[in-house]
Amino acid sequence: MTILSIVFFAIMCIFFLIRYMKEKKFYDLLLIPVCIYAGAVKTPFVEYLNFNTTFKITYDIAAIILVILAVLFFLKDKKENHTT
Repeated sequence: MTILSIVFFAIMCIFFLIRYMKEKKFYDLLLIPVCIYAGAVKTPFVEYLNFNTTFKITYDIAAIILVILAVLFFLKDKKENHTT
């Protein structure tokens, strides 16, 4: 399962990078570090490093904040580009 999650989140990083290069939307750029973190969080290398709880919680909070910011920028962009 670890290999599948790494591959999935690597593909998501590439997807957001290509989409950012194509559309130049800031929220795509915010999701790249979230994908990297989500893909690497359960790998054997990260578990071997054995980060302390405070470090893990800090990165979890940072990932949550990045996702919230990306969603807010996405909604703002959709609201500005809404055509009726």
